[in-house]
Amino acid sequence: MTDDEATPKAFGDNRRLSARGYHVGVGFAPNLALVRKEGLRLAARMQEYVELQQITLEENRWQFGRADTDQGEAGGRFVVTIRANGLQVEQLFPGRGLEQFEERLLSILKVFGEIMGPKVVLQSGALTRFTLGLDMDARAFLAQRKLRLDKGAMEPFGRPVHVIGLRLFFPPVVSREGAEARDWQVNVKIESLAKDPTQLFIEADAHWNQPMQWDEKALSKIVERAATVHTFVRTNVLGFLRHETGA
Repeated sequence: MTDDEATPKAFGDNRRLSARGYHVGVGFAPNLALVRKEGLRLAARMQEYVELQQITLEENRWQFGRADTDQGEAGGRFVVTIRANGLQVEQLFPGRGLEQFEERLLSILKVFGEIMGPKVVLQSGALTRFTLGLDMDARAFLAQRKLRLDKGAMEPFGRPVHVIGLRLFFPPVVSREGAEARDWQVNVKIESLAKDPTQLFIEADAHWNQPMQWDEKALSKIVERAATVHTFVRTNVLGFLRHETGA
């Protein structure tokens, strides 16, 4: 990394933010017995919304999935994992955007509730991953623009730097004058992408710890939280990255 590499604007005309994964997890009560017969019923109902290619019904874990390479991204995959006290829905390398994931998520949650009968949502989380293309070396961008490191800062290591990153944690915010209340916490990771140093890898992992009755209103909230984290990255995280870049 040289001073010259940090000269161009980081966000040029070719800037792009690409979704690399959506993930929603739900903890519930009471714990469920994973009975194979019920797993097969659940799979049959899920097939109405997602064409499943893989069904695994183990004693302590069920998993349902399909490859989504038809969405135009190698490695694309939709996976539902169920344990006695939790459910996870994940879309890897989405090709059709957040809306399709939200539709699938809501359908899966409704079918799961009908067949398995959870009573309470104990907590939920939503995670999104993106890559962001830059017009410069992402390591230089983070080191010089965000961490304010001078060019000699890495010399004590005595070796080249392959990846540079930073982590930010934001706790829930209690309502007070002039500040909006936020009942969720979020862990943000921003780092240069190892396989392509002109891109940043961004991950935002948010959690809500307020119990709710398992009902239609709660399921809608869980789905909305995926959009909340998506918007947080596009608005807040990108705002942070653009700050003082001249973009």
